[in-house]
Amino acid sequence: MTLATLAAIILADIFMMGDSTMCDYKPGSYPQEGWGQRLRTFVKDGIQVHNRAVGGISSKTFIDSGRWQRVLDDIKPGDYAIMAFGHNDATKSKPQRYCNKEDYTKNMTLFIDGIREKGATPVLATSIIHIGGVTEVKREEGKGKREEGTGNEKRCQVRADAACLGPYLAATRELAAEKDVALLDLNAAAKTAFEKMTKKEIESHYMVLGPGESWYALKGKSDRCHPRDKGADFYARTAVELAKSNAPKLYADCFKDPATITFVPTPKPKGLDAAYQKLLAEESAKAAAGASDKFYSYTYDEPMEIGNYDVTVNLGTGKGPSANYVKFMGRRLAIDRTEVKKGEMKAVTFTARVPGPYTTRRNDANSNRRLLLEMFSNAPQADMPVFEPLVVPNPKARTIYLCGDSTVTDQRNEPWGSWGQILPAFVKQGWSVSNFARSGLALKTFEHEGRLKRILEHLKKGDWVVVQFGHNDQKIKGEEPKNGYTRRLNDWIDKISAKGAFVVLVTPVERRRFDEKTGEHQGKTLADYAEAVKSVAAARGVPLIDLNDASYRMQGKMGAKGSAKLQCSNKGKIDNTHHNVYGAYEMARIVAAGLAEIPTVKDAIRDPYRSFNPENPDDDPRIPPSGKIDYTKPEGS
Repeated sequence: MTLATLAAIILADIFMMGDSTMCDYKPGSYPQEGWGQRLRTFVKDGIQVHNRAVGGISSKTFIDSGRWQRVLDDIKPGDYAIMAFGHNDATKSKPQRYCNKEDYTKNMTLFIDGIREKGATPVLATSIIHIGGVTEVKREEGKGKREEGTGNEKRCQVRADAACLGPYLAATRELAAEKDVALLDLNAAAKTAFEKMTKKEIESHYMVLGPGESWYALKGKSDRCHPRDKGADFYARTAVELAKSNAPKLYADCFKDPATITFVPTPKPKGLDAAYQKLLAEESAKAAAGASDKFYSYTYDEPMEIGNYDVTVNLGTGKGPSANYVKFMGRRLAIDRTEVKKGEMKAVTFTARVPGPYTTRRNDANSNRRLLLEMFSNAPQADMPVFEPLVVPNPKARTIYLCGDSTVTDQRNEPWGSWGQILPAFVKQGWSVSNFARSGLALKTFEHEGRLKRILEHLKKGDWVVVQFGHNDQKIKGEEPKNGYTRRLNDWIDKISAKGAFVVLVTPVERRRFDEKTGEHQGKTLADYAEAVKSVAAARGVPLIDLNDASYRMQGKMGAKGSAKLQCSNKGKIDNTHHNVYGAYEMARIVAAGLAEIPTVKDAIRDPYRSFNPENPDDDPRIPPSGKIDYTKPEGS
């Protein structure tokens, strides 16, 4: 008996190869489902769907984990293998998963050839859409109702390659043509369908959930990548419809007519409503007991192109009172403490910049192209609506670029803080703060990493560049105040001014120095660099913020014990260079007040932060912590 005859007798099976958008989920994950899981609804009696897809996997790790070999071991002549990868291949932040387009093509070619060698049939499918690229389209005046053929039927603009999927979509389509493989272009079909839906209708296909809709996200969830039961049915149904014309043998062998199959939502698990009511009761009891110091966080993470975006966030619950904060791009403060009264909600807007690469290093070319947001509220979790910021490009916004060292940069870990990551909260909508500073850098090394070059690439007329160095320049031969340090400052001013942008020079924040026994405030450690900055500013006619003197005066006023509260400490050992969040907040107050005194940039600063006396410091603002706790000292001293 030949292989062909045997294959005709034995029913074909379908093997699914892919990621979390395709894989099977247990009932506890309700309502999340993969489209490969739903595909079983559409197969003929006796056809088995072997779903080998798994969450977090790429074409690379499908091979590395041994799953590809197990498919080869189990697949038989006459079977089909449907493959869809891309979402995890695109994650540069996880090198163990990441594949560029060339490596992805090699892996998919390996799959195609291996399946054919086993006498089975490969079928390619494009990645499903990540709906982070969906924006609503306003109905044009005078075109009447949205109906087919009117030219006014589009309700949403759908960027099908959101989440960096573009190269993998292209590679899949190219491979299908080159290798003569059937293609189920789910991505293109979904784009066509979704553009005729409202944004809310599109979101109903995904894990964009309100409170009480899921066991593992009782407070709600905003996941724009993974389908829920309705979305899984949509993509599985679409795959079968596409198979009719693009893979007719697969359709004839394995599938029922999808028109005869009605979508049946997965029933809500027993006990879910009761669990949500219990959460409501617990949160209400906490609120009644005054347990409002605990802040809960809600996140948003979407791929974005380089540029400025106006971000509008709704604060509060419409029920009880709450205090709220918003951070972005990690631990960068966007909205300072905002109180919302009982029964109210408050919309706040700020401008955030997606910066792209900070350096010219080859492995940095596609980095920092996501908008990361985190909202903090002390309202009961059960009362919080789904966190859905409104993000709109603002090409007219002006950018304040920050250049500096560990006292300026975005510190990743608690309890460290730098003034550059607090300053955005003091800046009005229409102005963004883009922090290019990094721990351990001096003017020279900032240049060598290509950071100034990257700023100059994006710098527009009317933008500002704020420059503060000194701590690490002290340690580099040739970068003394009257030598390389001054020469570089002048060179930077020339290059920035040539772009029609403005420079603000900031003297380096002073290190804390006290005789811990006597409490005597000792002399400055950066006075010579501060004087060099002042001299350059005066000679070139550029604005100056004397952070060195202001920080020194603040330390003296607070005394040895009080000023220690501004610094990071671990087990009683004080880091006299690096601040905690409280110290970062106070240094940012000084810088903001300094900017407010510069005529051409003063309008950027929000009213509450336009003036500040460093000898009358604030109380600790007690901003909710975020990120992990790590006492490892930043580079620089």
